[in-house]
Order: sequence, then structure tokens, then C-alpha cells
Amino acid sequence: VWNAGTRGIQSFVLHLTVKAAPVFLSSDQATFFAKQAPTFVVRTDGKPAAALREIGSLPEGVAFVDNGDGTASFAGKPTQASAGKYVVDVLAEGDGFAPVVQRVTITVKAPPEFVSEDRFEVRAGERISPRVITQGNPDATLTVTGTLPRGVSFKDGHDGTGEFSGTPTGTGEYAITISAVNADYPTPVVQHLTLVVQAPPVFQTPASVSIPVGQTVDVPVRVSGFPVPDIAVDGDLPDGISFRDSGDGTAHLYG
Repeated sequence: VWNAGTRGIQSFVLHLTVKAAPVFLSSDQATFFAKQAPTFVVRTDGKPAAALREIGSLPEGVAFVDNGDGTASFAGKPTQASAGKYVVDVLAEGDGFAPVVQRVTITVKAPPEFVSEDRFEVRAGERISPRVITQGNPDATLTVTGTLPRGVSFKDGHDGTGEFSGTPTGTGEYAITISAVNADYPTPVVQHLTLVVQAPPVFQTPASVSIPVGQTVDVPVRVSGFPVPDIAVDGDLPDGISFRDSGDGTAHLYG
């Protein structure tokens, strides 16, 4: 700067601060995998570096961390149960500028996992509807292998669930295998399931029996039902007569 009074030149240093509003550089779509640490980083440009914060519900097990340099990270590991979609807002706040918002859609993918019981007990002759339920994202396709009771079928609900339906006509325990796969996890996840068809005890022998005095007798008592019923006697038996449960749905009055 020329100073006419002193006929000299004076100089000084001028510091200019250039500010710029924050701008998001990262995608608004993020994919996480259950039980794995997310690698998605929110990035912004601006001067000075923006402070970042998140608004909305994150998947269980995941937190939002501002790195202090215009970026932010998702930390932790999403749980199996958190599979699904989440929509959150990320706010970037720069010095002297109105907050800038980016809406981020987070998709948590997870392999199928069975959450229903592995044993169902039903009654013969009654309409049944036990459901097989899985968690995971995308929804699993379910298939069944093994012999089903007569009168019973299995249907995949195409939503990660399946249902046994019908009216069983036979009794017993049926060992069944359920396989679950989804589009991102093609290796089957298997559940070994037992379907028990029960029937109440029903006596198959007469309600009264005549036996001769002084002769050795063996009077069988037969009872149907499943599981095999225990048979017991209540009341006074004739002198010389005993009772024994054979443990196979039969008993004997003998002596």
C-alpha cells in the first residue's frame, strides 16, 4: 500500500477464510449383514468440516459415530433379529450454514434362522395348523422332507413361514426336516422337527369279565392311544388275583 504522506510503501498479510456449505458425497443406500461389522461411511464436503448426527431408529446392535472430519461411521454389528429395512436422516451442520439432510435407507440382510419350536403335539381327528417361523432377510423359502401323517400337508407361506394343515388320521411320532433358504444365503439352514400325533386312551376290552373260582386265569386288558397309555387298577381285586401293566398298552389280571 502506497502512503503519500510518508512516501513509503506499507505491506500487510490478509487472511481470507472461505466457507462452503456441506454437501453429501456418499450414497443414500447402505447394506449391512447380520453379525458383521458394517463398512458404510457417510462422507461430506464443505468448509469447515461438517458435524454429523443421525435421527431415526438404527438396527439393533448398530450405533452412529461422527468422526469429526466431515465423515461418520456406523459401528457395531446388527443382530440376527434386526433384519429388515430402516430409514434414517443424517444431518450435516456446517459453521454458518443451515443443516443439510440426507435420508439413508439401511437394509440388513441375514440368513434364515428358525425361531419356532422343533416339536409339535397335535391330536388325531382334529384340524391342526402348527406354524414354522424363521427370521432373516430376504424372506426364506421353506421346504419339507420326510413322511407326514396321513391327512396332513405342509405349505410354504413365501414370507419366511410355513404351516402344517389338515386332519391327521394316524398316530405316532413323525421325524420331519425343514429346509430354509433365501436369495442371499442359498445354503440351506435345517431344522429337525418332530410332529407328534396323539390319541386319548380307549379301552378295547369288555367292561366286565367272569372268571371261574379255583382255576388259573390270565385276563388281558387292552387300551389304544398314543403315547402308549399307562394302565393302573383302582379298587379291590378278588383274593388270589394280581394286576400287571405290561407297558405296551396291555395289562393282565392273573392268578
